[in-house]
Amino acid sequence: MKFLFILMALVAQNSYAQDERWLHSAGFAVTTVSSDVELKNPDQEKALTFRPNVASGSGVAIETKYIGLAYLFTGNESQFKEFPRSKYQDLRFNFHHRHYDFRLNYQHYRGAVVKEGGLSKFYKDYEVKSLNGRIHYYGNSEHLNFVRDGKKLIERVASNEGFNHSRSWFAGLNLDRRRLTLPENLAPEHQAELAEEDITYSRFFQAFSWGPMLGYDFLLQLSSLYFRAKIGAGPAFQSSGEVVEQFEFAFNWGGAFKKRHLLSLGFDMYVMSFEDDSQVISNNNAQIAITYTYAF
Repeated sequence: MKFLFILMALVAQNSYAQDERWLHSAGFAVTTVSSDVELKNPDQEKALTFRPNVASGSGVAIETKYIGLAYLFTGNESQFKEFPRSKYQDLRFNFHHRHYDFRLNYQHYRGAVVKEGGLSKFYKDYEVKSLNGRIHYYGNSEHLNFVRDGKKLIERVASNEGFNHSRSWFAGLNLDRRRLTLPENLAPEHQAELAEEDITYSRFFQAFSWGPMLGYDFLLQLSSLYFRAKIGAGPAFQSSGEVVEQFEFAFNWGGAFKKRHLLSLGFDMYVMSFEDDSQVISNNNAQIAITYTYAF
């Protein structure tokens, strides 16, 4: 199916005149995603980590004049082969227009592995659902052309000589709705870990969070090699009245060759915390990908 996706993009590309190309780039990636949940006490001391047992996968992406589209295909090899695979959907949508960067993520994971207290166990009744939207304003609109693998980034890196850089501050608004269903019955070893940290176990947790984020995004180039980083942080106001922290990290390393080709390694993570009287829940949504991109 992934080859059909690329073939359709190529057909669409060839239907336009040479100087009015609709398709700017196409890519293929080997990727893995995760949505780990950590249970902590109010002093931020961790007791348990629920880690969905997801498979590495592959993905295809196309970039048009106005928008980028990507689709992830799940693989067969899970992270912990001795346990069942988690069922999951992980969709990430991203595009930019002028000074604005838009991101919409949806994650649904069922089943997770816990490796604490000398015991490793798969809990099939664990579930997390999250919907996250982010709108960030970049002071330097030109820099938004280089925050994802695509034609503009390839052209800039491939033609670069010596040292060069691009950078921008950003500010924006993040919206997040999340629902957690933790296992009904924990193993005695895992229950003991919670008791040691004086955490009152709550099986169901649901929250709506919103808040501003401020950060910095920069790109460094040395000849045809580049490194890009994005770091942001801010407060999140929750429907329960709590105020917690939220973070965003993105890193991308790579190089361009023969003017149209790009090979990169990317890491993207968004961290949201939730808090009540006796525990803190930290949810990390992350993606790692090795990507090849071709610019038309």
